[in-house]
Amino acid sequence: YMYKAYALDELKQYGEAIRCLDASLDIDDKFARAIHIKGIVLNNLERYNDAIVFFDKALEIDPKYKKSLYNKGVALMHLKQYRNAIQCCDEVLNIDSKYYYAIHNKALALSNLKKYEEALVWWNKELAINPNDAWVMTDKATTLGSLKKYEESLVWYDKALAIKPKNIMALNNKANVLNNFQRHEEAIVWYDKTLAIYPENLFALNGKGVALMFLIKRQEAMVWYDKALEINPNYVDSLTNKANILNNLGQYEEAIVWYDKAIAIDPTYVYGVNNKGSTLNALGKYAEAIIWLDKALAIDPKYVAALSNKGSTLRNLGKYAESIIWLDKALAIEPKHIPTLNNKGLALMDLGKREEAIIWFDKALAIEPRYAHALHNKGWTSMCLGKYAEAIIWYDKALDIDPKYIHSLSNKGLTLNKLEKREEAIVWY
Repeated sequence: YMYKAYALDELKQYGEAIRCLDASLDIDDKFARAIHIKGIVLNNLERYNDAIVFFDKALEIDPKYKKSLYNKGVALMHLKQYRNAIQCCDEVLNIDSKYYYAIHNKALALSNLKKYEEALVWWNKELAINPNDAWVMTDKATTLGSLKKYEESLVWYDKALAIKPKNIMALNNKANVLNNFQRHEEAIVWYDKTLAIYPENLFALNGKGVALMFLIKRQEAMVWYDKALEINPNYVDSLTNKANILNNLGQYEEAIVWYDKAIAIDPTYVYGVNNKGSTLNALGKYAEAIIWLDKALAIDPKYVAALSNKGSTLRNLGKYAESIIWLDKALAIEPKHIPTLNNKGLALMDLGKREEAIIWFDKALAIEPRYAHALHNKGWTSMCLGKYAEAIIWYDKALDIDPKYIHSLSNKGLTLNKLEKREEAIVWY
C-alpha cells in the first residue's frame, strides 16, 4: 500500500494516494513511514495544518525522523510561520549537520524574516557542500540584492547563469537588480531574455513595465502590466503598478480604484496600501491619507516609502517640523531613499530654509541625476531665491526627462514672467 501511495503521489493522484495510506494504517497505525508520506501528500494538497498533524504523529513514534522534521518545516514555511520553520531546520541539523535541504530552508526562512546577513551565512554553508548549485547562487544573489549590495548581487547572478544560462529566476532577478541600480535600459534586455524563454512569466512582464515606467514610457509600461493581468487578473504587483501610472498621469480617482483591487486581494500588501495613502495625499485628502499610511506602517513599521509619505502628508497639513521627524525616520533606515531626500528638501523650503533645501535636492540628484521631481524642486527653490536664469535651467532639465511635467511647465512660465519675457511665458502656461 505504502509504495503504491508513493507512486500515486508522484503522479499527483493525491486522493488515491491517501486511500492507499489509510489502508496501510488500518493494518498498522504506528507505521511511521506511512504516516510521514501521508503528511507529504497533504503538503502537496496545500493542506499544511493537516500535514503537520501527521508529521507530528510520525515524530511521536520516532523523534529523530529527520524527513518528518524537515517536511514539517516546509509546511510551516508555507504557513509563513518562519521562526517555527527555523526551529524544525535546527532540529534536523542537530541530527545531521549537512542535511542540504534543511540548510536551504533555514536560509530561505531567514530571508523571509528579512534577516539577510544571517541568511547569507546559510547560503554560504550550502555552497560549501555544493559549490556549483546554480539555484543557491541565485538565492544568494537575491539576498545580496535585498541588502542593496547590487554589484555583488550581479556577480552571483552571472555565476549562476554561467552554469544554467536559462535559469529563469536568475535572468529575471538580474533584471530587477539592474532596475534597482537605475540601469533601466539594461534591465529591459534581461527581462526580454526571460520572456524569450517563458513568455508568460508574470514577474518579467511586470518588471519590464516597471523599467519602462522609470524611463517615463508610461503608455508602453501600461501595455506590459495589462499583459500580466491578462494572464492573472489578481496579480497584485501589476494591479498596483497600473495604478501607479494612472497616479503619475494625474488620474488619481481611477488610480485608487486599481489600488483597491489589489488591496481587496491582499489587505496586507503594503506596497498597495502605502500607494493608496500617497494618492489620497495627492488628492488633498490628507487626513484619509494618514489613515492609510498608518495602515501600511502597522503592516511594516520600517516600510520606508510609508514613513516618507507620512512625512510628505504632514508637510501638506502644514506640520513641517513633524514632517521632518518622519522623513528622518525613513532616512535612518535608508539614507539614499531618493523621494525622501527630495521631500526633506521640500519641508525645509516650507520652513524658509532654502539654501539648506537645495543641499537635500542635490543629495537626491547625486544618486539619480534624472529624478525629475528634484530637478524641478531645485528650479523652484532657485526661483524663490531670485535666481531666475538658473531656475529655468533646472526646469528645462526636468522637462527633458518628462515633457508633460505640469509643475515645471507652469513654473517655467512664471519664471519667464518674472524676467519680463511675457510673450514667451504665455507659451509655457
